[in-house]
Amino acid sequence: MKIYRGKQLAGTMDPGPVTVTVDGETYPLKPQWSWCKFSWGYYGSGPKHLAYALLVDATGNRDFAEAFCQGFKETVISQLDDEWELSEADALNYRFQLMSGGVTRGW
Repeated sequence: MKIYRGKQLAGTMDPGPVTVTVDGETYPLKPQWSWCKFSWGYYGSGPKHLAYALLVDATGNRDFAEAFCQGFKETVISQLDDEWELSEADALNYRFQLMSGGVTRGW
Protein backbone atom coordinates (compact mmCIF):
# COMPACT_ATOMS: atom_id res chain seq x y z
CA MET A 1 0.00 0.00 0.00
CA LYS A 2 1.16 3.52 -0.80
CA ILE A 3 1.54 6.19 1.87
CA TYR A 4 1.51 9.85 0.83
CA ARG A 5 3.20 12.44 3.06
CA GLY A 6 3.65 16.19 3.03
CA LYS A 7 5.36 18.57 5.42
CA GLN A 8 5.46 22.35 5.40
CA LEU A 9 8.28 23.79 7.45
CA ALA A 10 7.09 25.93 10.34
CA GLY A 11 7.10 29.64 9.61
CA THR A 12 7.31 29.22 5.83
CA MET A 13 4.83 29.33 2.98
CA ASP A 14 6.78 26.66 1.06
CA PRO A 15 4.87 23.38 1.25
CA GLY A 16 7.96 21.30 0.57
CA PRO A 17 7.89 17.98 -1.28
CA VAL A 18 5.09 15.44 -1.26
CA THR A 19 6.40 11.89 -1.14
CA VAL A 20 5.01 8.43 -1.84
CA THR A 21 6.27 5.39 0.06
CA VAL A 22 5.69 1.89 -1.32
CA ASP A 23 7.24 -1.20 0.27
CA GLY A 24 9.76 0.93 2.16
CA GLU A 25 10.90 2.87 -0.92
CA THR A 26 10.18 6.61 -0.98
CA TYR A 27 10.00 8.83 -4.04
CA PRO A 28 8.46 12.25 -4.87
CA LEU A 29 4.85 12.36 -6.01
CA LYS A 30 4.89 13.13 -9.73
CA PRO A 31 3.57 16.61 -10.54
CA GLN A 32 0.86 16.60 -13.20
CA TRP A 33 0.90 20.31 -14.06
CA SER A 34 3.99 22.40 -14.81
CA TRP A 35 2.43 25.76 -13.90
CA CYS A 36 1.61 25.06 -10.26
CA LYS A 37 3.28 23.54 -7.17
CA PHE A 38 1.58 21.21 -4.71
CA SER A 39 0.04 22.80 -1.65
CA TRP A 40 -2.62 22.00 0.97
CA GLY A 41 -4.62 23.35 3.87
CA TYR A 42 -6.68 25.88 1.90
CA TYR A 43 -8.68 26.22 -1.32
CA GLY A 44 -6.62 27.08 -4.38
CA SER A 45 -4.77 25.81 -7.42
CA GLY A 46 -1.90 24.22 -5.44
CA PRO A 47 -4.29 22.06 -3.38
CA LYS A 48 -6.24 21.17 -6.55
CA HIS A 49 -2.99 20.07 -8.19
CA LEU A 50 -2.21 17.87 -5.17
CA ALA A 51 -5.73 16.40 -5.20
CA TYR A 52 -5.44 15.60 -8.91
CA ALA A 53 -1.96 14.06 -8.61
CA LEU A 54 -2.95 11.92 -5.60
CA LEU A 55 -6.06 10.63 -7.35
CA VAL A 56 -4.11 9.85 -10.54
CA ASP A 57 -1.42 8.03 -8.57
CA ALA A 58 -3.85 6.09 -6.34
CA THR A 59 -6.47 5.15 -8.94
CA GLY A 60 -4.47 5.18 -12.17
CA ASN A 61 -7.44 6.91 -13.78
CA ARG A 62 -6.86 10.43 -15.14
CA ASP A 63 -10.50 10.83 -16.18
CA PHE A 64 -11.69 10.06 -12.64
CA ALA A 65 -9.05 12.41 -11.19
CA GLU A 66 -10.07 15.22 -13.55
CA ALA A 67 -13.76 14.81 -12.77
CA PHE A 68 -13.43 14.60 -8.98
CA CYS A 69 -10.25 16.42 -7.92
CA GLN A 70 -12.21 19.56 -7.01
CA GLY A 71 -14.36 17.65 -4.52
CA PHE A 72 -11.33 15.75 -3.14
CA LYS A 73 -9.56 19.09 -2.69
CA GLU A 74 -12.53 20.57 -0.83
CA THR A 75 -13.26 17.59 1.43
CA VAL A 76 -9.74 16.25 2.08
CA ILE A 77 -6.78 18.32 0.83
CA SER A 78 -8.02 21.68 2.12
CA GLN A 79 -8.31 20.18 5.61
CA LEU A 80 -4.73 18.88 5.87
CA ASP A 81 -2.38 20.29 8.51
CA ASP A 82 1.19 21.48 7.87
CA GLU A 83 2.39 17.87 8.31
CA TRP A 84 0.14 15.09 7.07
CA GLU A 85 -0.10 11.50 5.93
CA LEU A 86 -2.71 9.83 3.73
CA SER A 87 -2.84 6.23 2.61
CA GLU A 88 -3.69 4.97 -0.84
CA ALA A 89 -6.75 3.47 0.87
CA ASP A 90 -7.88 6.99 1.88
CA ALA A 91 -8.00 8.03 -1.80
CA LEU A 92 -9.64 4.79 -2.88
CA ASN A 93 -12.14 5.08 -0.02
CA TYR A 94 -13.02 8.59 -1.25
CA ARG A 95 -13.65 7.10 -4.70
CA PHE A 96 -15.82 4.32 -3.24
CA GLN A 97 -17.83 6.75 -1.09
CA LEU A 98 -18.28 9.09 -4.04
CA MET A 99 -19.48 6.30 -6.30
CA SER A 100 -21.88 5.00 -3.65
CA GLY A 101 -23.29 8.47 -2.95
CA GLY A 102 -21.67 8.84 0.48
CA VAL A 103 -19.60 11.97 -0.30
CA THR A 104 -21.16 15.34 -0.88
CA ARG A 105 -19.43 17.19 -3.69
CA GLY A 106 -18.49 20.77 -2.96
CA TRP A 107 -19.41 22.14 -6.36
